[in-house]
Amino acid sequence: MAEPFSTVTGQKIAVPSYFYPGGGWNQLRQGAPTVGLAIINPNSGPGTQQDANYVHEVDASKASGVRVLGYVATGYGTRSQAAIKADIAKYLRWYAVDGIFLDEAPYSCLRKPYYQSLYQHIKAAQPDATVVINPGDVTGECFMQTADIIVNFEGSHAAYQKWQPAGWETRYTADRFWHLVYNTSLVNLSATVGLSKQRHAGWIYVTPDRMNNPWDTLPSRAYWRQEVEQVSQ
Repeated sequence: MAEPFSTVTGQKIAVPSYFYPGGGWNQLRQGAPTVGLAIINPNSGPGTQQDANYVHEVDASKASGVRVLGYVATGYGTRSQAAIKADIAKYLRWYAVDGIFLDEAPYSCLRKPYYQSLYQHIKAAQPDATVVINPGDVTGECFMQTADIIVNFEGSHAAYQKWQPAGWETRYTADRFWHLVYNTSLVNLSATVGLSKQRHAGWIYVTPDRMNNPWDTLPSRAYWRQEVEQVSQ
């Protein structure tokens, strides 16, 4: 029987920051040290050539204490590993990222060997890299061997009200889990952050943005200021 969850302390913000360098990134960095992770995603991956603006942004973010990861799509375990490894190499060579965000992961443990192989490849290339895997929902415990952090919820505020962790998560520290909640109004922000702490999420990001791409903006300054305050409590 799983141990009951206890409220997380020391929670941090991790942002799927799929917006171009500029004002949004400046605002993001101002949330450090509560903001601890961000993601660059030049073109659904690293793109075909280095972008000097992203080079500058990664440097500035790292200087502020924010670790920056490179976005890589995995096609739910169907994309060729050669293509994925080529993307990883570009991120490391062009942008000196702190790790890799493996998106489009399935929930099934059947694909564990695929992701474990990628995890080992990233760690061999950069031993201190942070590796994140994003199934976006409850997974089997097997995935703990495929990444340093699992996104075990990605969805709307309404869906988050009904969602529950599996229970095995209590055997690991909260900083192994990240929740992403979109379409959340300012009036619901505080309660949503509080719920994430009760659900053992060491990493959280809440936004009022909505589909089709809720990760292409950062919230207004007033919303962002309150989010940083709520998470840091």
